[in-house]
Amino acid sequence: MSGFETAAFLTARIDKFGGPESYNHYAVGWAHAMDTPYQWTKQVASHWGGTRNGMVIHWPKGIKATGEIRNQFHHVIDVAPTILQVAQLPEPYMVNGVGQVPIQGVSMAYSFDDAKAAERRETQYFEMVGNRGIYHKGWTAVTRHRTPWILTGEMPPFDDDVWELYDTNKDWSQAHDLSKQMPDKLHELQRLWIIEATRNGVLPMDDRGAERFNSDLAGRPVLVRGNAQILARGMGGLNENGIINIKNKSHSVTAQLSVPDGKPCEGVIFSQGGFGGGWILYVKGGQLRYCYNLAGLEKYVVSSTQQIASGEHQVRMEFAYDGGGLAKGGTVRLYIDGNAVGSGRVERTLAMAFSLDETSDVGLKRGSPIAPDVPTENNAFTGTVQVVVIETAVKDEVSHLISREDLLNILMARQ
Repeated sequence: MSGFETAAFLTARIDKFGGPESYNHYAVGWAHAMDTPYQWTKQVASHWGGTRNGMVIHWPKGIKATGEIRNQFHHVIDVAPTILQVAQLPEPYMVNGVGQVPIQGVSMAYSFDDAKAAERRETQYFEMVGNRGIYHKGWTAVTRHRTPWILTGEMPPFDDDVWELYDTNKDWSQAHDLSKQMPDKLHELQRLWIIEATRNGVLPMDDRGAERFNSDLAGRPVLVRGNAQILARGMGGLNENGIINIKNKSHSVTAQLSVPDGKPCEGVIFSQGGFGGGWILYVKGGQLRYCYNLAGLEKYVVSSTQQIASGEHQVRMEFAYDGGGLAKGGTVRLYIDGNAVGSGRVERTLAMAFSLDETSDVGLKRGSPIAPDVPTENNAFTGTVQVVVIETAVKDEVSHLISREDLLNILMARQ
Protein backbone atom coordinates (compact mmCIF):
# COMPACT_ATOMS: atom_id res chain seq x y z
CA MET A 1 0.00 0.00 0.00
CA SER A 2 2.95 2.28 -0.66
CA GLY A 3 0.73 4.60 -2.72
CA PHE A 4 -1.28 5.41 0.41
CA GLU A 5 1.35 5.63 3.13
CA THR A 6 3.04 8.83 2.03
CA ALA A 7 4.92 11.09 4.45
CA ALA A 8 1.91 13.43 4.55
CA PHE A 9 -0.46 10.53 5.27
CA LEU A 10 1.68 9.27 8.16
CA THR A 11 2.32 12.73 9.60
CA ALA A 12 -1.41 13.45 9.76
CA ARG A 13 -1.86 10.32 11.91
CA ILE A 14 1.21 10.55 14.09
CA ASP A 15 -0.82 10.90 17.30
CA LYS A 16 -2.39 7.50 16.63
CA PHE A 17 0.94 5.68 16.45
CA GLY A 18 1.17 3.04 19.15
CA GLY A 19 -2.56 3.10 19.87
CA PRO A 20 -5.35 0.64 19.08
CA GLU A 21 -5.86 2.14 15.62
CA SER A 22 -2.31 1.49 14.43
CA TYR A 23 -0.62 -1.53 12.93
CA ASN A 24 2.92 -0.57 13.80
CA HIS A 25 6.04 -1.86 12.13
CA TYR A 26 9.57 -0.65 12.71
CA ALA A 27 11.02 1.65 10.08
CA VAL A 28 13.83 0.83 7.66
CA GLY A 29 16.40 2.61 9.82
CA TRP A 30 15.54 0.43 12.81
CA ALA A 31 15.63 -2.69 10.64
CA HIS A 32 19.23 -1.89 9.75
CA ALA A 33 20.11 -0.88 13.31
CA MET A 34 18.81 -4.14 14.78
CA ASP A 35 21.07 -6.10 12.40
CA THR A 36 24.22 -4.14 13.24
CA PRO A 37 27.06 -4.80 12.49
CA TYR A 38 25.82 -6.89 9.57
CA GLN A 39 24.52 -5.58 6.26
CA TRP A 40 20.84 -5.65 5.31
CA THR A 41 17.83 -7.16 7.05
CA LYS A 42 15.44 -10.08 7.13
CA GLN A 43 14.24 -11.32 3.72
CA VAL A 44 17.69 -10.50 2.34
CA ALA A 45 19.09 -14.02 2.48
CA SER A 46 22.36 -13.00 0.84
CA HIS A 47 23.91 -10.97 3.67
CA TRP A 48 24.38 -11.92 7.31
CA GLY A 49 21.93 -9.23 8.43
CA GLY A 50 19.18 -11.35 6.91
CA THR A 51 20.35 -14.77 8.09
CA ARG A 52 22.83 -14.83 10.96
CA ASN A 53 21.42 -15.37 14.46
CA GLY A 54 22.80 -16.32 17.83
CA MET A 55 21.88 -19.69 19.34
CA VAL A 56 21.93 -20.84 22.95
CA ILE A 57 22.32 -24.53 23.78
CA HIS A 58 21.60 -25.58 27.38
CA TRP A 59 22.09 -29.19 28.49
CA PRO A 60 23.73 -29.36 31.94
CA LYS A 61 23.69 -33.17 32.08
CA GLY A 62 25.25 -33.59 28.66
CA ILE A 63 27.60 -30.64 28.17
CA LYS A 64 30.61 -30.21 30.45
CA ALA A 65 31.52 -26.74 29.19
CA THR A 66 29.68 -23.77 30.69
CA GLY A 67 29.37 -20.19 29.49
CA GLU A 68 31.53 -20.76 26.43
CA ILE A 69 31.19 -19.58 22.82
CA ARG A 70 31.36 -21.77 19.73
CA ASN A 71 32.25 -20.27 16.35
CA GLN A 72 31.70 -23.22 14.02
CA PHE A 73 29.34 -22.40 11.14
CA HIS A 74 25.98 -24.17 11.26
CA HIS A 75 22.53 -23.83 9.73
CA VAL A 76 19.00 -24.31 11.04
CA ILE A 77 18.79 -27.67 9.27
CA ASP A 78 21.42 -28.93 11.74
CA VAL A 79 19.11 -28.59 14.76
CA ALA A 80 17.11 -31.77 14.12
CA PRO A 81 20.17 -34.02 13.60
CA THR A 82 21.66 -32.62 16.81
CA ILE A 83 18.55 -33.48 18.83
CA LEU A 84 18.34 -36.95 17.30
CA GLN A 85 21.97 -37.68 18.14
CA VAL A 86 21.91 -36.50 21.76
CA ALA A 87 18.57 -38.27 22.32
CA GLN A 88 20.07 -41.42 20.75
CA LEU A 89 17.23 -41.67 18.26
CA PRO A 90 17.54 -42.94 14.70
CA GLU A 91 16.62 -40.72 11.76
CA PRO A 92 13.07 -41.63 10.67
CA TYR A 93 13.06 -42.98 7.13
CA MET A 94 9.34 -43.79 7.17
CA VAL A 95 6.50 -41.98 9.00
CA ASN A 96 2.97 -43.46 8.88
CA GLY A 97 3.92 -45.40 5.76
CA VAL A 98 5.30 -42.33 3.97
CA GLY A 99 8.94 -42.35 2.93
CA GLN A 100 10.91 -39.36 4.22
CA VAL A 101 13.41 -37.16 2.40
CA PRO A 102 16.79 -37.82 4.05
CA ILE A 103 17.83 -35.16 6.56
CA GLN A 104 20.62 -33.07 5.05
CA GLY A 105 21.83 -31.41 8.22
CA VAL A 106 24.73 -32.49 10.42
CA SER A 107 24.81 -32.73 14.20
CA MET A 108 26.44 -29.94 16.21
CA ALA A 109 27.13 -32.22 19.17
CA TYR A 110 30.81 -32.63 18.21
CA SER A 111 31.40 -29.00 19.23
CA PHE A 112 29.77 -29.18 22.67
CA ASP A 113 32.98 -30.04 24.52
CA ASP A 114 35.53 -29.04 21.90
CA ALA A 115 35.60 -25.34 21.09
CA LYS A 116 38.36 -25.81 18.49
CA ALA A 117 36.80 -28.73 16.64
CA ALA A 118 36.83 -28.38 12.86
CA GLU A 119 33.40 -27.37 11.64
CA ARG A 120 31.45 -30.10 9.88
CA ARG A 121 29.13 -27.88 7.84
CA GLU A 122 31.45 -26.45 5.23
CA THR A 123 28.90 -25.39 2.61
CA GLN A 124 25.43 -23.81 2.73
CA TYR A 125 23.42 -22.01 0.06
CA PHE A 126 20.84 -19.25 0.76
CA GLU A 127 17.94 -17.97 -1.36
CA MET A 128 14.81 -15.95 -0.68
CA VAL A 129 12.79 -13.99 -3.28
CA GLY A 130 15.86 -13.89 -5.48
CA ASN A 131 18.30 -12.71 -2.80
CA ARG A 132 20.94 -15.41 -2.68
CA GLY A 133 24.28 -16.36 -1.23
CA ILE A 134 26.68 -19.22 -0.61
CA TYR A 135 28.94 -20.05 2.36
CA HIS A 136 31.94 -22.30 1.82
CA LYS A 137 34.78 -22.82 4.27
CA GLY A 138 34.56 -19.29 5.65
CA TRP A 139 34.06 -17.54 2.32
CA THR A 140 30.76 -16.01 1.23
CA ALA A 141 29.55 -14.90 -2.19
CA VAL A 142 26.32 -12.91 -2.04
CA THR A 143 23.95 -10.91 -4.22
CA ARG A 144 20.92 -8.82 -3.27
CA HIS A 145 18.21 -9.04 -5.92
CA ARG A 146 15.42 -7.01 -4.31
CA THR A 147 14.81 -4.71 -1.34
CA PRO A 148 12.01 -5.89 1.02
CA TRP A 149 10.32 -2.52 1.51
CA ILE A 150 10.19 -1.58 -2.19
CA LEU A 151 6.96 -3.23 -3.30
CA THR A 152 6.39 -1.63 -6.68
CA GLY A 153 8.26 -1.47 -9.96
CA GLU A 154 9.90 -4.03 -12.18
CA MET A 155 12.33 -6.57 -10.75
CA PRO A 156 15.78 -6.48 -12.37
CA PRO A 157 16.87 -9.54 -14.39
CA PHE A 158 18.74 -12.09 -12.31
CA ASP A 159 21.71 -11.81 -14.67
CA ASP A 160 22.05 -8.11 -13.79
CA ASP A 161 22.49 -8.77 -10.07
CA VAL A 162 25.89 -7.73 -8.70
CA TRP A 163 27.74 -10.36 -6.66
CA GLU A 164 30.02 -9.54 -3.72
CA LEU A 165 32.75 -11.64 -2.14
CA TYR A 166 33.78 -11.75 1.53
CA ASP A 167 36.38 -13.67 3.52
CA THR A 168 34.37 -14.16 6.70
CA ASN A 169 37.26 -16.00 8.34
CA LYS A 170 38.78 -12.51 8.78
CA ASP A 171 35.87 -10.19 7.88
CA TRP A 172 32.96 -11.74 9.79
CA SER A 173 30.70 -8.66 9.35
CA GLN A 174 31.04 -8.70 5.55
CA ALA A 175 32.42 -5.17 5.43
CA HIS A 176 35.11 -5.52 2.72
CA ASP A 177 34.03 -6.69 -0.73
CA LEU A 178 36.85 -8.64 -2.45
CA SER A 179 35.00 -9.43 -5.70
CA LYS A 180 37.16 -7.16 -7.86
CA GLN A 181 40.45 -8.28 -6.30
CA MET A 182 39.58 -12.01 -6.45
CA PRO A 183 37.26 -12.64 -9.45
CA ASP A 184 38.31 -16.29 -9.77
CA LYS A 185 37.31 -16.99 -6.17
CA LEU A 186 33.98 -15.28 -6.76
CA HIS A 187 33.31 -17.37 -9.88
CA GLU A 188 34.20 -20.53 -7.97
CA LEU A 189 31.58 -19.75 -5.32
CA GLN A 190 29.00 -18.68 -7.91
CA ARG A 191 29.37 -22.08 -9.59
CA LEU A 192 29.03 -23.75 -6.20
CA TRP A 193 25.77 -21.84 -5.58
CA ILE A 194 24.38 -23.16 -8.89
CA ILE A 195 25.31 -26.72 -7.90
CA GLU A 196 23.73 -26.45 -4.45
CA ALA A 197 20.63 -24.66 -5.76
CA THR A 198 20.10 -27.34 -8.40
CA ARG A 199 20.59 -30.12 -5.88
CA ASN A 200 18.05 -28.57 -3.49
CA GLY A 201 15.31 -27.71 -5.99
CA VAL A 202 15.77 -23.93 -5.90
CA LEU A 203 15.81 -23.59 -9.69
CA PRO A 204 14.14 -22.17 -11.65
CA MET A 205 13.97 -19.02 -9.53
CA ASP A 206 10.79 -16.96 -9.50
CA ASP A 207 10.79 -13.45 -8.06
CA ARG A 208 7.09 -12.71 -8.62
CA GLY A 209 5.52 -11.61 -5.34
CA ALA A 210 1.75 -11.31 -5.67
CA GLU A 211 1.53 -14.29 -8.00
CA ARG A 212 3.48 -16.62 -5.71
CA PHE A 213 1.57 -15.44 -2.63
CA ASN A 214 -1.78 -16.17 -4.30
CA SER A 215 -2.44 -19.90 -3.93
CA ASP A 216 -4.88 -19.88 -6.84
CA LEU A 217 -2.25 -18.58 -9.26
CA ALA A 218 0.70 -20.47 -7.81
CA GLY A 219 -1.12 -23.79 -7.64
CA ARG A 220 0.09 -24.26 -4.09
CA PRO A 221 -1.67 -26.83 -1.85
CA VAL A 222 -4.22 -25.23 0.48
CA LEU A 223 -6.00 -26.33 3.64
CA VAL A 224 -9.49 -25.78 2.20
CA ARG A 225 -10.12 -27.33 -1.20
CA GLY A 226 -13.02 -26.83 -3.57
CA ASN A 227 -15.21 -23.77 -3.97
CA ALA A 228 -17.36 -23.93 -0.80
CA GLN A 229 -16.89 -24.15 2.94
CA ILE A 230 -19.38 -24.67 5.76
CA LEU A 231 -18.66 -23.29 9.24
CA ALA A 232 -20.80 -24.23 12.21
CA ARG A 233 -21.68 -22.16 15.27
CA GLY A 234 -18.94 -21.89 17.84
CA MET A 235 -16.13 -22.24 15.34
CA GLY A 236 -13.47 -19.59 15.70
CA GLY A 237 -9.84 -18.73 16.25
CA LEU A 238 -9.15 -19.96 12.72
CA ASN A 239 -6.03 -18.92 10.85
CA GLU A 240 -6.64 -16.96 7.65
CA ASN A 241 -5.48 -19.94 5.60
CA GLY A 242 -8.08 -22.09 7.35
CA ILE A 243 -10.79 -20.22 5.43
CA ILE A 244 -11.46 -20.67 1.72
CA ASN A 245 -9.65 -18.01 -0.30
CA ILE A 246 -12.12 -15.29 -1.38
CA LYS A 247 -9.53 -12.78 -2.63
CA ASN A 248 -9.52 -11.58 -6.26
CA LYS A 249 -12.76 -13.38 -7.12
CA SER A 250 -16.53 -13.25 -6.80
CA HIS A 251 -17.91 -14.95 -3.69
CA SER A 252 -20.85 -15.16 -1.34
CA VAL A 253 -21.40 -15.57 2.39
CA THR A 254 -24.68 -17.06 3.60
CA ALA A 255 -25.69 -17.48 7.25
CA GLN A 256 -28.62 -19.20 8.92
CA LEU A 257 -29.71 -17.15 11.96
CA SER A 258 -32.02 -17.66 14.90
CA VAL A 259 -33.22 -14.39 16.44
CA PRO A 260 -35.09 -14.72 19.77
CA ASP A 261 -38.30 -12.82 20.54
CA GLY A 262 -38.03 -9.65 22.56
CA LYS A 263 -34.31 -9.31 22.02
CA PRO A 264 -32.72 -6.81 19.61
CA CYS A 265 -30.89 -8.38 16.66
CA GLU A 266 -27.28 -7.25 17.02
CA GLY A 267 -23.72 -8.45 16.71
CA VAL A 268 -21.23 -10.26 14.50
CA ILE A 269 -22.23 -13.04 12.13
CA PHE A 270 -18.78 -13.79 10.71
CA SER A 271 -15.45 -11.97 10.73
CA GLN A 272 -12.07 -12.45 9.08
CA GLY A 273 -9.03 -10.27 9.77
CA GLY A 274 -8.73 -7.18 11.93
CA PHE A 275 -7.88 -3.50 11.99
CA GLY A 276 -5.05 -3.99 9.50
CA GLY A 277 -7.35 -5.55 6.90
CA GLY A 278 -10.30 -7.91 6.60
CA TRP A 279 -14.07 -8.11 6.26
CA ILE A 280 -17.05 -8.66 8.51
CA LEU A 281 -20.74 -9.52 8.14
CA TYR A 282 -22.75 -8.25 11.11
CA VAL A 283 -25.99 -6.68 12.38
CA LYS A 284 -26.21 -3.14 13.75
CA GLY A 285 -29.47 -1.74 15.04
CA GLY A 286 -31.28 -4.63 13.37
CA GLN A 287 -29.72 -3.84 9.97
CA LEU A 288 -27.60 -6.37 8.10
CA ARG A 289 -24.18 -4.84 7.33
CA TYR A 290 -21.01 -5.75 5.50
CA CYS A 291 -17.71 -3.93 5.96
CA TYR A 292 -14.56 -4.38 3.91
CA ASN A 293 -11.43 -3.00 5.56
CA LEU A 294 -8.68 -2.13 3.07
CA ALA A 295 -5.50 -2.40 5.15
CA GLY A 296 -6.87 0.04 7.74
CA LEU A 297 -6.71 2.82 5.14
CA GLU A 298 -10.25 2.69 3.76
CA LYS A 299 -13.43 1.07 5.04
CA TYR A 300 -16.38 0.32 2.78
CA VAL A 301 -19.70 -0.31 4.60
CA VAL A 302 -22.88 -1.57 2.94
CA SER A 303 -26.13 -1.61 4.98
CA SER A 304 -29.54 -3.14 4.45
CA THR A 305 -32.64 -0.98 4.13
CA GLN A 306 -34.65 -3.41 6.27
CA GLN A 307 -34.25 -4.81 9.74
CA ILE A 308 -34.03 -8.46 10.72
CA ALA A 309 -37.06 -9.51 12.78
CA SER A 310 -37.22 -12.30 15.35
CA GLY A 311 -37.40 -15.88 14.13
CA GLU A 312 -35.40 -17.99 11.68
CA HIS A 313 -33.71 -16.12 8.83
CA GLN A 314 -31.14 -16.65 6.12
CA VAL A 315 -28.94 -13.66 5.31
CA ARG A 316 -26.54 -13.42 2.41
CA MET A 317 -23.80 -11.19 1.05
CA GLU A 318 -22.81 -11.49 -2.60
CA PHE A 319 -19.57 -9.93 -3.84
CA ALA A 320 -19.37 -9.51 -7.63
CA TYR A 321 -15.67 -9.00 -8.37
CA ASP A 322 -14.83 -6.54 -11.13
CA GLY A 323 -12.10 -8.77 -12.56
CA GLY A 324 -9.27 -7.63 -14.78
CA GLY A 325 -6.45 -8.51 -12.41
CA LEU A 326 -5.60 -8.54 -8.71
CA ALA A 327 -6.83 -6.18 -5.97
CA LYS A 328 -9.77 -4.85 -7.99
CA GLY A 329 -13.08 -3.71 -6.53
CA GLY A 330 -16.54 -5.18 -6.68
CA THR A 331 -20.26 -4.71 -6.09
CA VAL A 332 -21.81 -5.92 -2.83
CA ARG A 333 -25.45 -7.01 -2.57
CA LEU A 334 -27.24 -7.96 0.65
CA TYR A 335 -30.21 -10.32 0.98
CA ILE A 336 -32.55 -11.32 3.80
CA ASP A 337 -34.49 -14.52 3.15
CA GLY A 338 -33.73 -14.18 -0.56
CA ASN A 339 -34.97 -10.60 -0.85
CA ALA A 340 -32.57 -7.84 -1.96
CA VAL A 341 -32.19 -5.32 0.87
CA GLY A 342 -29.07 -3.30 0.01
CA SER A 343 -26.11 -2.81 -2.28
CA GLY A 344 -22.91 -0.80 -2.51
CA ARG A 345 -19.36 -0.65 -3.83
CA VAL A 346 -15.94 -1.75 -2.63
CA GLU A 347 -13.55 0.24 -4.80
CA ARG A 348 -10.43 -1.84 -4.20
CA THR A 349 -9.43 -4.97 -2.31
CA LEU A 350 -6.40 -6.68 -0.81
CA ALA A 351 -4.76 -9.12 -3.21
CA MET A 352 -2.64 -11.31 -0.96
CA ALA A 353 -3.44 -11.25 2.76
CA PHE A 354 -5.70 -9.63 5.33
CA SER A 355 -3.60 -10.12 8.46
CA LEU A 356 -0.75 -12.19 9.84
CA ASP A 357 -2.11 -12.46 13.36
CA GLU A 358 -5.91 -12.05 13.37
CA THR A 359 -8.45 -14.88 13.35
CA SER A 360 -11.66 -15.85 11.57
CA ASP A 361 -14.69 -16.38 13.82
CA VAL A 362 -18.35 -17.37 13.68
CA GLY A 363 -20.72 -15.29 15.79
CA LEU A 364 -18.23 -12.75 17.16
CA LYS A 365 -15.08 -10.74 16.45
CA ARG A 366 -11.93 -11.53 18.39
CA GLY A 367 -8.91 -9.24 18.37
CA SER A 368 -8.83 -5.78 16.83
CA PRO A 369 -11.89 -4.17 15.20
CA ILE A 370 -12.62 -4.39 11.47
CA ALA A 371 -15.65 -2.12 11.22
CA PRO A 372 -15.91 1.31 12.88
CA ASP A 373 -19.27 0.52 14.52
CA VAL A 374 -18.40 -2.93 15.96
CA PRO A 375 -16.98 -2.76 19.50
CA THR A 376 -13.80 -4.64 20.37
CA GLU A 377 -15.61 -6.46 23.20
CA ASN A 378 -19.19 -7.66 23.74
CA ASN A 379 -19.81 -7.98 20.01
CA ALA A 380 -21.23 -11.52 19.91
CA PHE A 381 -24.43 -12.09 17.95
CA THR A 382 -27.42 -11.77 20.26
CA GLY A 383 -29.18 -14.74 18.68
CA THR A 384 -27.59 -17.88 17.24
CA VAL A 385 -25.54 -18.22 14.09
CA GLN A 386 -26.43 -21.77 13.13
CA VAL A 387 -24.23 -22.12 10.07
CA VAL A 388 -22.14 -20.00 7.70
CA VAL A 389 -21.50 -21.01 4.08
CA ILE A 390 -18.76 -19.32 2.05
CA GLU A 391 -18.79 -20.00 -1.70
CA THR A 392 -16.48 -18.82 -4.46
CA ALA A 393 -18.53 -20.21 -7.35
CA VAL A 394 -21.47 -17.80 -7.10
CA LYS A 395 -24.58 -18.97 -8.90
CA ASP A 396 -27.07 -16.59 -10.47
CA GLU A 397 -29.96 -17.77 -8.33
CA VAL A 398 -33.27 -15.95 -8.40
CA SER A 399 -34.00 -16.84 -4.78
CA HIS A 400 -30.49 -16.09 -3.44
CA LEU A 401 -31.10 -18.81 -0.87
CA ILE A 402 -29.23 -21.99 0.02
CA SER A 403 -31.59 -24.94 0.38
CA ARG A 404 -31.07 -27.84 2.77
CA GLU A 405 -30.30 -29.98 -0.27
CA ASP A 406 -27.57 -27.57 -1.37
CA LEU A 407 -26.06 -27.61 2.12
CA LEU A 408 -26.05 -31.41 2.10
CA ASN A 409 -24.39 -31.47 -1.31
CA ILE A 410 -21.64 -29.12 -0.11
CA LEU A 411 -21.05 -31.26 2.98
CA MET A 412 -20.95 -34.51 1.03
CA ALA A 413 -18.56 -33.05 -1.56
CA ARG A 414 -16.05 -32.44 1.23
CA GLN A 415 -16.08 -35.96 2.65
